[in-house]
Amino acid sequence: MLTLQGCTSFLASTCCAGSPRKLIAGLWYTILANAIILTIICIYIMNVRSSAEAFDCIWAVATLFVLVVGGTMVMRSYHSSMAIGFFLGAVVGSSCLFFLLFMLFQGYALDQQMEVQSNHEEHIMSTFCIIQSVLLATFASILGAHRSDVVDQSISLSRTKSNAAARVSDGVMT
Repeated sequence: MLTLQGCTSFLASTCCAGSPRKLIAGLWYTILANAIILTIICIYIMNVRSSAEAFDCIWAVATLFVLVVGGTMVMRSYHSSMAIGFFLGAVVGSSCLFFLLFMLFQGYALDQQMEVQSNHEEHIMSTFCIIQSVLLATFASILGAHRSDVVDQSISLSRTKSNAAARVSDGVMT
């Protein structure tokens, strides 16, 4: 049977010595590298294009910066199910945003072409936006399939024990 978890487990076993955590980390580092490239392209576009394109670039970089900082904190320190779930939602939303930015920069490229001007920057930016969108969507699906491997088991066990102790102290036996 072909499932997402089966496919990612196969990918983890062939690329990362069977560790889904290493697969997730490797994909996250790829997203970080693409974020650096997008930032450099955005700095260039802000200097040579209109204020609308500059705003789109600033918005993309700001969103990406918040996602990268928050995601790195979650992946390194906060392994609770709440933090992973919030981060997963932010990644899915960012994936949709970068797909929208891909379409927006394609529209800017078409406008530049209609005005018989150079549109190479818009094509490059739209290409990196679609790559970022696909990377984020892939990351979200792999993280969703293997979130139990990322969630810190000690946090889950301590909550279970504290909930059981609270039920016993209330006189409720389950």
